[in-house]
Amino acid sequence: MLRRFGIAALRPTQRAAFDAVASGRDVLVILPTGGGKSLCYQLPAACGLTPSLVISPLVALMKDQVDALRRRGLRAAQLSGAVSQEEREAAWRALEAKALDLLYLAPEALSAPRTRERLARAALARQLFNARALRTLGFAVDQGGDKVAAECEFAAMVVET
Repeated sequence: MLRRFGIAALRPTQRAAFDAVASGRDVLVILPTGGGKSLCYQLPAACGLTPSLVISPLVALMKDQVDALRRRGLRAAQLSGAVSQEEREAAWRALEAKALDLLYLAPEALSAPRTRERLARAALARQLFNARALRTLGFAVDQGGDKVAAECEFAAMVVET
């Protein structure tokens, strides 16, 4: 599977994160730029361990990663102001149809009640997340300061619901 991502081995922090997800534990990974965060949530999703919800304020990076993941055969989508309403609805439909490996979400989207409702409904109805996956959602928080931290509290609420 690592060859799919063009690498031969995981870094120690990546291995620890992957092992934690694989054993059903919650994981929050905070690494510096270039530290390998992306692989921490992409690899478990690629291995079918759990869908990953990736929260990032870096919309341009989000698009690049979604495009790259799709080229690798992974089912990825993004919900941000950079995509059309039609693309957002297609992402929601894919989420509800259990047809996503990774969903990228801009932090400001978490302050929208409708977004939180849809995420919570998907989790509570177990339409996408089985009990183990619900516990092991991977949140990648990339730069963003207090605003991102406050908005990510909504994500924790969704997971704990």
